[in-house]
Amino acid sequence: MSIGATQAGLSANSDGDDVHSWAREALSAALVSGLLKPKTANRLSPGEELTREQAAVSLTAFLRQAGFIG
Repeated sequence: MSIGATQAGLSANSDGDDVHSWAREALSAALVSGLLKPKTANRLSPGEELTREQAAVSLTAFLRQAGFIG
C-alpha cells in the first residue's frame, strides 16, 4: 500500500497540535487513508489509549484496504 502523508489529517482536529512530533507523519497518514478515525468529530485524543472497538475498526479498515477481506 502506498500512503501519501499530509498534515491535513491533524489540522482538521482541535487537538492535532498535541500529537508528538515522532508520531505526526504516521498518524496523519493513517487519518487521511481512513485507517484511523478521530475519537469525536474534531478530537483525536492523542494521549488516550485505544479501545478494543477502535482497534477492531482500524484493523478491519487495514485488511480491507490491503485486499485481504471484502
